[in-house]
Amino acid sequence: HDGTKNKSLEKFYDKEFENYLPDMVGKLKSQFTALPDALTEEEEKILIQFFFNHMFRSPDVHGPMLERHTSEAEYSMQQIDNIRVAALRDQPKDLLDFLSKIPVVLAKPSNPKDIFIVGSNPVLRLLNRGAKSGGLKDGKVELWAAFGSKLAVGFVSGWKGGETVLLNSRQMLSWNVRWAAQSTSFAGRSKPLISKLSKRFGVGN
Repeated sequence: HDGTKNKSLEKFYDKEFENYLPDMVGKLKSQFTALPDALTEEEEKILIQFFFNHMFRSPDVHGPMLERHTSEAEYSMQQIDNIRVAALRDQPKDLLDFLSKIPVVLAKPSNPKDIFIVGSNPVLRLLNRGAKSGGLKDGKVELWAAFGSKLAVGFVSGWKGGETVLLNSRQMLSWNVRWAAQSTSFAGRSKPLISKLSKRFGVGN
């Protein structure tokens, strides 16, 4: 409230996520090998909480929500940042519990040349085939986030398949186009792909 920087969210992310994620991502990648290494129950909880925060901490998502309730005429930029920190610090137990009941699916490209991009709005909402609208709770929307250039993690209601899926080049391009379309900025490890997407959406490399 006094305008000094609120560091509580940075400390929360450092304590809850940064020390655990490298080993967890390694375990997720191992699911595509002959010797899969399963996440512990505690790691599954961390994955769910990280996914939620990955979805909502983005300025593309949280910024517009915040702008509807604040004005630079009333608050300094630091105070607005502090309001954002306070809002993100409150972890919605009901939503986290709901995510814990949804199957987690892992995806990777079948073509070794394909990669996932990352967008400033990092979580992709995919409508199920035939659905024109809907949400996560009614099972019509699945959520996916890239955890690196070769791995995506999804929460898919009613999933009946295996825990891993391979995406062909057409599917990979479709997902990357959607990530780029929903984001104000995006990046990736393939210069030709980023150049192609930049030209399509009229943004600089």
